[in-house]
Amino acid sequence: MSSIFDGVKHILCHFHHHQGVTRWLKKRYKEDKDIDERKSKMKKVFQTTDKRTVRRRLGKLKESSESLGIQEWVEQTESNLSKLLPSVGSVRIPTTTNAIERFFRAFNRFYKVRCGFFSVLSAKRELIFFLFTASLLS
Repeated sequence: MSSIFDGVKHILCHFHHHQGVTRWLKKRYKEDKDIDERKSKMKKVFQTTDKRTVRRRLGKLKESSESLGIQEWVEQTESNLSKLLPSVGSVRIPTTTNAIERFFRAFNRFYKVRCGFFSVLSAKRELIFFLFTASLLS
């Protein structure tokens, strides 16, 4: 089996990593203010298209991890960095491995340009148009 997949790199999904931040914090903190204070800092690590920025942000977060009480999360993220980093800023490797998440991300970009829908019929037309153009591009 390993000969079939030689040289294949295991990539972790950024969407699920971000979900994991919230889950991790909710297990350890009960107060919303404690969660919110940490969550934005933790999620910001991967909210960039530059690998160097990810490393720099994670390093900076590591320095304050003891006072924030997130050392365990920082260590876990550091150990997964080789599986999270390849998709950062890549046009070839998607940041998510789930097709439906890629669809929603692309649709959100598409939807923002149109500033909403005016009726159910216009929403259906826009969705058909999106699906048609997306199929042409893939």
